[in-house]
Amino acid sequence: MVGLHLLKSMYALSDEAVCERWIENPYYQYFCGEEFFQHRFPIERSSITHWRKRVGESFFEKLLQESLRIAFDEKALKKNQLQRIVVVTFPPRIKP
Repeated sequence: MVGLHLLKSMYALSDEAVCERWIENPYYQYFCGEEFFQHRFPIERSSITHWRKRVGESFFEKLLQESLRIAFDEKALKKNQLQRIVVVTFPPRIKP
């Protein structure tokens, strides 16, 4: 699920689009932990939405912080590259 949400965010995809690309792209599958190419999406598409609601916004903030910390510790990221970070978030949905 984390891999799907990272891909979704990196490429500004909808839930449907990330599922479609996952099916046809072995790199997406490998990024999400698959060892062999799959011809069918392994879960219901709606599971992505349910999981995102269950973990909440704070999970994604912590994920970003931890990803940056690891990149810095592994010397894949330098302090001067942290002067400006752009984070794309979606506005909360207003319930009728």
